[in-house]
Amino acid sequence: MMDKYLRETEMLDYSNPAIQELIQKKKWKELDEFERIKEIYNFVRD
Repeated sequence: MMDKYLRETEMLDYSNPAIQELIQKKKWKELDEFERIKEIYNFVRD
């Protein structure tokens, strides 16, 4: 059910090298799920 919301689109291209570089730079993959969500939310919000 959630798959349709998590699919990449032209507007949401999380495989893009610039996005992957940002993920690595911010070390989001090293965080637990809750912290990851919080940090990404704060990044987008601010």
